[in-house]
Amino acid sequence: MSEDIILKGFDELDQRLHALPEKMAKKILRQSAVEGAKVIQAEADRLIRFKVKIKHAGKTTSIQTSQHYSTVICRVGPSGKKWYLKFFETGTVISNKAMQGLKHTAKIKERMARRVGGMWRISPRPWLRPALDTTKEKVLEKVGDELGSRIEFEVTSQL
Repeated sequence: MSEDIILKGFDELDQRLHALPEKMAKKILRQSAVEGAKVIQAEADRLIRFKVKIKHAGKTTSIQTSQHYSTVICRVGPSGKKWYLKFFETGTVISNKAMQGLKHTAKIKERMARRVGGMWRISPRPWLRPALDTTKEKVLEKVGDELGSRIEFEVTSQL
């Protein structure tokens, strides 16, 4: 699901980024991408509490980053202890054996799944995609602002 987005002003930032040493440029790129992902993470945390009605405290999402050359990938998804939240994005059918693994979350199990013909069905309640859709412009602004400010900081600290 890719979408075409026209960015203005990023050409100048790209030229200034390439003028910096490679190691520093990668660091700036990674830090700026993580700051943009934090905007999505905050919205996803808000939506998951609203849509799935999770009332207990704790972090529900995490950010994982990977970098290959000048490409940075940030993944926002359920945190390790809340692994079952991935089932809510698209819905799923899970076996009795997998359902038994949810013994520690008995109250959530009653709310999130219903039995249909010997299998447990979880109806879709998307929360990640709406979080991305509603914060897309904010993320781009945040990444652009972070890139600009971090590049300026590095340039002035080198002088």
